[in-house]
Amino acid sequence: MPTRCARAPESLDGRMNTTKPRKPCAYCGGDASTDDHVVPRALYPPSKAKSRIQRITIDACEACNNGWSNDEPHFRNVLLVAGDPNPAVRELWEGKARRSFTYVDGLKRDCFYEYLNWYTGGFQGAFIARQGYYSAQPENARKFLTEAEWDYWYDGKPAATEIKSPFGKVMEKPGAVRDGGSIAQRLGNIAVWNSVMDEDRYLTRRWNEFLTS
Repeated sequence: MPTRCARAPESLDGRMNTTKPRKPCAYCGGDASTDDHVVPRALYPPSKAKSRIQRITIDACEACNNGWSNDEPHFRNVLLVAGDPNPAVRELWEGKARRSFTYVDGLKRDCFYEYLNWYTGGFQGAFIARQGYYSAQPENARKFLTEAEWDYWYDGKPAATEIKSPFGKVMEKPGAVRDGGSIAQRLGNIAVWNSVMDEDRYLTRRWNEFLTS
C-alpha cells in the first residue's frame, strides 16, 4: 500500500530539522536552513490550516523565507478582491483579510490601495484592450486609448489607423473590423455564461423521445 514520504518534524515557524539534507536556497543560492511554503500560509483559510497535502515547500535561507512575510497578506488581499467569491475566499475574507484592513500599517497599506487605484485607473485596462480583452472599468481604459483604438476594440468600427499590440506590433491594417462587432453586440450574443452547443435542444428532445418510447 503506498505511503507518504516521511518528513522531518516541522516547527510552527517553518523551521525544519537541520539534519535533513538540503539544497541551496531557491531564491539566493545561499545556505538553506528553513522550508518555505510555495503557496504562502496566508492564503490558507483556517479550515485548511492543518492540511499539508497541497503545501509544496522548497529549501530557503531564513532571510529569504522571512523576507516575503510582510508582503504575503497584501498579496492575499489583492487576490480576494479580484477573485471569485468561492467558500475559501469568503472564509479568508471573514477572518484574516477583514482584520488586516483594520490594522494601521502606514506605508504598506497606502501602497496596497495605491496599487488597486492604479490597476483600476485605466492603464491596465488599455493594455489588455490592445490584446483583445475588456476592462471592468472601460471608461477608465478609454482615457489611455486613442480614438481609433477605442472605435476598433470597443465600438466594433473599421480601423481608422493601424491597430497595434501593447508592444507596438501591427495587428490589423486600416479598414479591418473586429470579429463579433462592438462590446454591446458581443454581450448581446451571450445567453448564459455556461453556454451549450446549438444542437442542445434538439439532442435533449430526441433523448426524451428515446426515454419515453
